[in-house]
Amino acid sequence: MTKQDLFYYPKLGYEKNYYTVGKLKRINKTRKQEQTDFKLNDNIEELNNNINSLLGIIPEDIINVYLSPFYGMKAEYNYIIDEYNNGFYDAPPDKDTDKDNTPDNIPNKGTNKYTPDDNNNNHNRIPIFDRQYDVDLTKGEPVVDPVYTIKRDYYFYFLYIYEDYLLNAYNSLQNYVMSCLNNIALGKLNDPVPEATSKAIKNKNLLHLTDYLTKSNINLEQTLRLHKKMFHLDETIYHLKSIRVSREQSLRYAAIKPKEVKSSQDIENNNILKESLDISQKKYEENLYGLYKYLNSSVILLDESLKTMLKQNKALNIINKDEER
Repeated sequence: MTKQDLFYYPKLGYEKNYYTVGKLKRINKTRKQEQTDFKLNDNIEELNNNINSLLGIIPEDIINVYLSPFYGMKAEYNYIIDEYNNGFYDAPPDKDTDKDNTPDNIPNKGTNKYTPDDNNNNHNRIPIFDRQYDVDLTKGEPVVDPVYTIKRDYYFYFLYIYEDYLLNAYNSLQNYVMSCLNNIALGKLNDPVPEATSKAIKNKNLLHLTDYLTKSNINLEQTLRLHKKMFHLDETIYHLKSIRVSREQSLRYAAIKPKEVKSSQDIENNNILKESLDISQKKYEENLYGLYKYLNSSVILLDESLKTMLKQNKALNIINKDEER
């Protein structure tokens, strides 16, 4: 899974990324990773604080129905941060850190036989092959621990999904609060209508508004009852535990080294190990995608219900303004 970038465009230039003789020292955490960690954590903490500041204005029914994932994800985030602080996501120490990784056969600068002073008899000869030493260049990708890769992928995938959920939820809640404040500013300070129903209303030009309130109240009540079952806290825990179980399976199989092939049984053992790892990885990715869809759908339905309640508030504001007293 990769984070989608809508403004991505391919680069036409070459990437200068060459490997020479020597070993690449593995470090626990690069500066870029540290910057990404702090950036994601700061954004998540800020969004959490912003959402908590709006909950006092949001109707309690909306909080009970749609914000169970908000509290469940917060608990899982705290669990992952504890793992992070305890070094669970750090790279394993390099076994060769005490050895000098500088190869001995690479000459220093200026070791060529040919120098500008050797122009007496060889001024027409280009010294392409006239070198004192042969430089051995090898290429290859640095070995990355698969266990470390799975751990770091889970850490960043969860933070990206969590940040996206918080951002969408905050935008929806903020739009509702700002619209409510705007309705209050536009409304009159008259006493509210005791019963805004089609039967009790006096101004018959407002019947379409009272009919809408009756129908939307019934629809919203049934919708909230259904969505409360969909986004119950147990459902959030189920999604989070499914990801954690599939991750642990992937870590278990990735830590097992294939056997050296000496017989047909060794081949069968390696095939089963590879198959088990592939299945666990596929299930792990499916569970991550399932969590994303679950959180995204909760925000979409939250936004629809808030828009319905906002529309009801506007209708009540108009009735309260134009009703005959």
